[in-house]
Amino acid sequence: MSKPIRPEQIFDKKLERIPDEIIDSFNELIAENWDGNRSVISQGKVLGRILSKNINCNPFIDGSLNIEPIYEKVGWAVKYDKADICDGETTFTFTKK
Repeated sequence: MSKPIRPEQIFDKKLERIPDEIIDSFNELIAENWDGNRSVISQGKVLGRILSKNINCNPFIDGSLNIEPIYEKVGWAVKYDKADICDGETTFTFTKK
């Protein structure tokens, strides 16, 4: 018999849905862009890295780029800055909590 999901299970369920290659891509880019205080990663670079791994998913459709709660659960503060339609670049900024 199925049971309703408990709040403390949300993290694990969300993580199960995201392909390893997406987490790997973020991890690699966090490390590559770390300046000692933070890591700023453009959404374009993340997508390029994900696509280079030849996975079969569309991160925009399936929500796989909504990684903020996953990283926050393990000690990061994550800020998602969505660019204006005509200006700037969408970024993820990771800092230690």
